Amino acid sequence: MKALFKQYFANLQDTLNQDDAWEESFYKHIKTLLLQYVEITNKIKPDITILPKATEASNPDFQVCDGKNLINGYREAKAPSVFHLDQIETSEQWKRYLKVFPNLILTNFYEFRLYQHGIMICTLIIRRSTNAITLHKTSPLEQAEQFSYLLERYFAFSLPAIDNSKSLAKGLAKRTSFLRYEIISIESSEEQRQGKKVLNRFWDISEFLYSPNKESL
Repeated sequence: MKALFKQYFANLQDTLNQDDAWEESFYKHIKTLLLQYVEITNKIKPDITILPKATEASNPDFQVCDGKNLINGYREAKAPSVFHLDQIETSEQWKRYLKVFPNLILTNFYEFRLYQHGIMICTLIIRRSTNAITLHKTSPLEQAEQFSYLLERYFAFSLPAIDNSKSLAKGLAKRTSFLRYEIISIESSEEQRQGKKVLNRFWDISEFLYSPNKESL
């Protein structure tokens, strides 16, 4: 495993040293790391799809499927310059992710946080991104063994099979709710840019009408 991490961080550092590197420039290194991990642990090789932000802005950056084309989990990656992932956890988008995606990793390529069913299972820092960015060198490995545990939990995750109308309805409801918020967000931003507030007023009224806590008129 140490050789795997050594190569992973060497690749990250090479990309960091490029003046024109941006967040998406690091995605390939995560994909390579995961594929090498499953190879040395004799797991079924997964299909890992990098979701381009230009076309899949409402989805996490990575989707991981098992050998049967069933979705195993998702990953949301931030640039290494995002030193504090706590600020990501407080965003409305991340809260929606936790409601929709039951097996999810948040990372800045140096720190990793695993969430399952909306609960943080494990958080760790393998190396310090501040050293890589400011000093242009890698720091010592810190939690390599814990990272193996995190990946083991991640790849071992599975959802109950959808074999009846009730389980199907729950799955569709989660995704419908997520899409609703994404559409509202996009349309609201456009209306604010144009100086309109029609959709915002409609949303405020609908939230009041369907709120279970509203007082009777």
